[in-house]
Amino acid sequence: MSSSDEFLPVPCNQNTHVLRHWTVVACDATWTHTQEIRLEDTQAPTLASDATGGHFCMSDVAAYIPLVSDNCQSSLQGITQFQDTLEVCVGVFQVHIVMDISDACGNTLDTSYTVYLHDEAPPVFATFPPDAVVECGDSAPLELPTTGGCAGLT
Repeated sequence: MSSSDEFLPVPCNQNTHVLRHWTVVACDATWTHTQEIRLEDTQAPTLASDATGGHFCMSDVAAYIPLVSDNCQSSLQGITQFQDTLEVCVGVFQVHIVMDISDACGNTLDTSYTVYLHDEAPPVFATFPPDAVVECGDSAPLELPTTGGCAGLT
């Protein structure tokens, strides 16, 4: 028994289409059979970081950025939109993310979700002196410190 493979053209490079030609010789007879084998990428890209509906600390803001992967290491194309970013309350933000990403075979990840960002990093007093001495009777006003991080500190 022997076989030979004939590779056929495919619409995308992740797919493989093969015609396998089988030949069996027994005594004075020869039998042939052609088998078609199709290996096709039918899986859409997926979110590598499961950010859907998650809550993330703003001390590591990049953790909520969606990461997409594909089963065939294909080059991906499409759009990722960050919509409706609003401050729910001081230090809590809501970001709506819409994704429409396709691989080279046309498999598409089409999803949207909302991420809530919670500011859990304490404020940093950038200009507040460690010591302040005010003499009795001084009327010089003390300035409020400036802060780093999120605005809206009270």
